[in-house]
Amino acid sequence: MAEVPEIMSTYDFSQLEPHKSQTKCGFAATALCFGAGPPGSDPYHPVQWAIEKMSEWYVEFDGQDILSNTNGMEDWQLYKLIVEKGGHYQAIDPHAESIASWIRARYPVIVAVQESSVFDVHLGGSPYTWDTRDLDHIFTVTGIAEKHIFLCRDTVNQHSGSSYPYDGDKLVYLSATVFVPDWLPRPTSAIAPHATAPSGVPAGWHDDGHNLTGPHGEGPVVLGFRAFVLANHWEPGNVPMGPQYYTQQLEASNQDLGDGDQIVFLKSMLAYPHNPKDVGLKNKVVVEYVGKEVLAARAQVAKYYGLAKQLHDTAVALQADNAKLQADVQAFQQALAK
Repeated sequence: MAEVPEIMSTYDFSQLEPHKSQTKCGFAATALCFGAGPPGSDPYHPVQWAIEKMSEWYVEFDGQDILSNTNGMEDWQLYKLIVEKGGHYQAIDPHAESIASWIRARYPVIVAVQESSVFDVHLGGSPYTWDTRDLDHIFTVTGIAEKHIFLCRDTVNQHSGSSYPYDGDKLVYLSATVFVPDWLPRPTSAIAPHATAPSGVPAGWHDDGHNLTGPHGEGPVVLGFRAFVLANHWEPGNVPMGPQYYTQQLEASNQDLGDGDQIVFLKSMLAYPHNPKDVGLKNKVVVEYVGKEVLAARAQVAKYYGLAKQLHDTAVALQADNAKLQADVQAFQQALAK
């Protein structure tokens, strides 16, 4: 059994389409990550979606998807692509133990390597049939067979139709980028977080198969939110502040997220958007960023305080004007009486 079985539900496909560019590996790896689902579930999108997005994004960043186009992907393009398509990333140190630490934390890692350094353990050598000298390649690490033997999804290796065991210590790395799935929290640094509890019911919580509650009955957490918590090494102390509810605006800091269901925890929030601008987020559990919302809320409070002060100052000025007007009227009446 693998030390870390594949950490997302995904599939194989080949980037090598007839009469099209053969250098779409970075775009293929990104599409594969966006299309994948949580472990134990179905992928979010079918394999044809990933193939179509690979070509669409290649054209968007690198030009025509034709055989003569040999443009590849640079790091800045990878980062820009992930963010523009609604995802998040974390650049990390490109070496085997750093990558392994993130896989153990259940985050996939997109790596760029010298193609000649790829060593497929099952094949006992390179999985490629062409001259790999002076070529670079990008693929996704999705698990660990043992030690630094990584399970990889490589869209130009089609030997066995599954993840491929590559020797991580033999790879010559150019870069390593954590792709942050929407079922995991966004990292705060390049150091991999440590899981706080095994997958399943958080320590001290209670689950009856439908309702998940905190140690003192907090919640309940139900439906998709319950499934998300159970699948994601949830911190026991991050208890729900109440049941989920519907709101017309999920985030003040991101109007594009639109309406949907939301549940607030002590340290985080989860949302289930109904009609987001990014259709890829529709009817999926999304981790919301409490810090951004706090700043947005404080900005709104400051705005309302400013308006209140402006109204107060206006009222004071009007009162002063009214007092002066009354004094002028009284003086005028006294002058008429003489």
